[in-house]
Amino acid sequence: MTQHLGLTADNRVDHVAGRIDPPDMVGPEAPPPADTDQYTYVRWDEPVRLTANTPTEVHRWVDGAPVWIETAPLAVVAARTIDAMDAEGEAARLKVIGDPTKVLEYQLAEAQARPYASAGYPDPVPECVASWADAKQWTNGGAPWTGQQAADDIITTADRWYAALAGIRRLRLDAKERVRAAVAADAQLADVDAIASQFSNDLSNLMKGLA
Repeated sequence: MTQHLGLTADNRVDHVAGRIDPPDMVGPEAPPPADTDQYTYVRWDEPVRLTANTPTEVHRWVDGAPVWIETAPLAVVAARTIDAMDAEGEAARLKVIGDPTKVLEYQLAEAQARPYASAGYPDPVPECVASWADAKQWTNGGAPWTGQQAADDIITTADRWYAALAGIRRLRLDAKERVRAAVAADAQLADVDAIASQFSNDLSNLMKGLA
């Protein structure tokens, strides 16, 4: 694909002037557009990303290639990054607990299962524990679970949720504070991007471990 990018005086890539979508012409002899008084045209034979990642990125021609450059101050980028981390953490938490409207139900079952287990699984079996024991007959050859089996399963599941939520919280808080520290130390935008990328990778690995 041959295309021409229209550059302004400050080397900003003007997509309208360059008409890169679609290319002006295909082939090695493709000429640039005619309005050379207003723009400087450069040939580019690779794909071009037309859309910025953020509202404050500018597409410029740098060292012989089109590059999206963030122009917002570090503090603005950091605040935006922290908001994105909170959103990623929230999405991960929702994956752990599922439908948030069921949380109260799960908490009620746990609240009944823990004291029941601590007391040695006596009769009668608490309602929320008994309902889970009865439901398991459909995957247990027609025989309900015992109250102990149901209570232990409820507690194990709750413990896994709490461990996952604690892990998400640790990653999120640590990454956010690292971003704030980077701003205080007058770091570069690349440093903030690296922290955000590491957070996303760590969170993804944590969630894979829960599957």
